[in-house]
Amino acid sequence: MSSSVVILMPNIHRNAQSVNELLARQDFYASYLRRYSGTHFSKPLVIISGAKNIADFENIEVRSISSRP
Repeated sequence: MSSSVVILMPNIHRNAQSVNELLARQDFYASYLRRYSGTHFSKPLVIISGAKNIADFENIEVRSISSRP
């Protein structure tokens, strides 16, 4: 059975830091996961709520969800 890491970050807009700063930290943590996993590494999925203009990251895949159109 295959599994992957999923990081949920609800209400990210309420945090004191910017969205990209918080995601950069998650990307940094995932870089260590990449080192430990070696060739079996797959990017963790980060699901955040209410964020726009998200940067691209090397070690994580980011998806933003919103209940508003």
